Amino acid sequence: MMNDEEFKELVMICIDKLKDETIFELTKNDEQYQRTTEEEGKADRAYLDLYLEPEQREVCDHFIECRDKQWDEYSTFAYIAGLRDACRAKRLFFPKKKEGDEA
Repeated sequence: MMNDEEFKELVMICIDKLKDETIFELTKNDEQYQRTTEEEGKADRAYLDLYLEPEQREVCDHFIECRDKQWDEYSTFAYIAGLRDACRAKRLFFPKKKEGDEA
């Protein structure tokens, strides 16, 4: 039997898959997003070309890794928030009909 933590992990995997597919569809043809992605790539290459002492590179890489992980977690929470808000909006705009109401 699945415990609560395993269930939560499974739900998060499913949400991440849905989120990734949806975001890909929204961003693949968005010109502004593509320009931003290109700029990020240029900045990444410039960063990698910098001469940094190993300790400096390690600190910078750790900072970037932490920021990327935080952004990934935030985007998942934002996606979940959007789903929750959509459900709340549906209930607000389309309340359940009471028994006996005409269709």
